[in-house]
Amino acid sequence: MTHGATPYPDHRDPWHERGAEPWNRRDERVDDPVADLLALRARRLGPVRPVTAAVLGLFLLNAVLAALAPEFMGMVLVGRLSVGLAGGLALCAATAAAVRWYARYCAAHVDPVTEELKRHAGGAR
Repeated sequence: MTHGATPYPDHRDPWHERGAEPWNRRDERVDDPVADLLALRARRLGPVRPVTAAVLGLFLLNAVLAALAPEFMGMVLVGRLSVGLAGGLALCAATAAAVRWYARYCAAHVDPVTEELKRHAGGAR
């Protein structure tokens, strides 16, 4: 087999073709199950990465500040609320907001595509 050739001669490689993503426009539907699944994967994971990076960044900031600046994290803001506790609560709120956003995003953008793929595949499960 030569470099770049697929094991199936009639199979198009969606990674190397321009416009192979079947869900970029509904009127230009491509009947390629591999491209369909790759497009669904990209739609499911694409916007998640920046949100995950933001939440992980907040976690790492909180952990680094706790390790390197304990006197700053122990400063009292109001009553018994310290900077460290406020940072931990902010991290919990950011995580809850990210999970809620992802659930709404999937319901609006991923689930309809998944249902369309199921209908197109013949109603498998």
